[in-house]
Amino acid sequence: NKAENIKKTCKILVEEHNSKVPKTIEELTKLNGVGIKTAKVFLAVVEDAPYIGVDTHVHRVLNRL
Repeated sequence: NKAENIKKTCKILVEEHNSKVPKTIEELTKLNGVGIKTAKVFLAVVEDAPYIGVDTHVHRVLNRL
């Protein structure tokens, strides 16, 4: 599934985004295989955006605390 998503995402980036990676969570999560966590981690690293990518388990434990 991951390989198929990568191929589909590359095609979308070339055809719809002029070969550029989108810079918003909304646009990123429209890409195949990109969820909210991946979008936030990408933006935090590439754009120095104020996001922290937290996986489900960390989120669950933090909510309990």
